[in-house]
Amino acid sequence: MKMKCRLGEPHNGWLPFNLTIDDYRLEIEVSDVPQNPVDNLVTGLGRAMDGLESETWLNLEPASYYLIFTPGSGQDICFNIEFADQDTQQRKRRTTVLELRGNREEIILPFWRAVKEFESHSHSERAWPKTDGAALAMLEKTIKS
Repeated sequence: MKMKCRLGEPHNGWLPFNLTIDDYRLEIEVSDVPQNPVDNLVTGLGRAMDGLESETWLNLEPASYYLIFTPGSGQDICFNIEFADQDTQQRKRRTTVLELRGNREEIILPFWRAVKEFESHSHSERAWPKTDGAALAMLEKTIKS
């Protein structure tokens, strides 16, 4: 499996989010309202590294994608992408778009690299809110250990 994630240049509260997994492509623009999805992703990756289920909400206003990381056996992680045509926390109202399983390196690291690359560029707070530095540092420490 070959996965690549890229967070583009933010503009006015919108962030290009591109995910490629083999032949699958997700190219969307996510909103920072009501929460910063980059912070949400960092927290979710940390939880996944700790062996806990997590969900990252990608708000498209009004539709949504959800990135779900679930611990599998051993070091495996189950990764699902779900779609809802409106914001909903009810998983039964969502459609599963993609399901796959891989190890932490295959599933977590592409997202981590995307966040690190995104954070290496400067952008105004009007374009996009700052990422939680403490959460980012904790995730980096977890990944490097």
